[in-house]
Amino acid sequence: IDAAERPADWVMSAIVGAAGLLPGLRALRHGTTLALANKESLVCAGQLLMDEARRHGARILPVDSEHSAVFQALVGEDIDAVERIVITASGGAFRDWPLADLPRATPAEAAAMGALGGLVLAALYRSLTWEKLKESVFLTAKATAMVCWLFVGSWTFASVFSYLGGHDLIAHWVVGMNLTHWQFLIMAQLIIFFLGWPLEWSEILIIFVPIFLPMLDHFAVNPYFFAMLVALNLQTSFLTPPMAMSAYYLKGVLKKQIELVEIFKGILPYLSIVILSMVLMYNFPGIALWLPDYLFGPYIP
Repeated sequence: IDAAERPADWVMSAIVGAAGLLPGLRALRHGTTLALANKESLVCAGQLLMDEARRHGARILPVDSEHSAVFQALVGEDIDAVERIVITASGGAFRDWPLADLPRATPAEAAAMGALGGLVLAALYRSLTWEKLKESVFLTAKATAMVCWLFVGSWTFASVFSYLGGHDLIAHWVVGMNLTHWQFLIMAQLIIFFLGWPLEWSEILIIFVPIFLPMLDHFAVNPYFFAMLVALNLQTSFLTPPMAMSAYYLKGVLKKQIELVEIFKGILPYLSIVILSMVLMYNFPGIALWLPDYLFGPYIP
């Protein structure tokens, strides 16, 4: 909040969840241009944010994936000619399912319902053509093939690494350091944090995180807790150069109006917030574990 109230031409909000709402409001009340990478603020209080922006003559620029895509799609278009924008959510088809049946729902079923919803909307707006359908299938196959090859590459790497004794070598090395429970966690998160500078989150998650998984039992680390720490840590990969995707989203929207160096300087306060959140989670594990413990019972190594 203090960072959002400092004199600045731009403020970038990249805080995860509804916690980003208050800093965003403070920035708008100072007439500052708000680069919003926190879509939860719009979901929970979109009207409030827009009213504050109009009242104080501020601007909101979406720089995260979904709402940035909608924003860029409307650039150069006559806004008055747009009657409505429909954004589908693949989980909507399961809204009426009983709670007991939800565990049977698979990602494939959710994706299929999302695709069906897209086809129905395209038909209703009379934009469903054979050419567009072929293009959609081609792009889907291309993206799927890329992800599959990433899994093939990571599986091959992991298999060769394990066959040559890499996992055992690293496990013996780490165990031989006689680390405590918390020292192991800090070491693992530091490695993941520094890997986030040159690598995308997907490569880290698929290739490097499995190296640590066999050691969790030895150090009595709750897998849920470790997974949440990794997920929070990977948020830094969106904020740290050279693979800072949020910065590139903003640069893509504003083009020559702002330099990457300025964006990276503005990211630093929010990067420190992510790191502070990790420190709080280390010291108060209940922040992350109360829900898994409630649903599945306390973890027993």
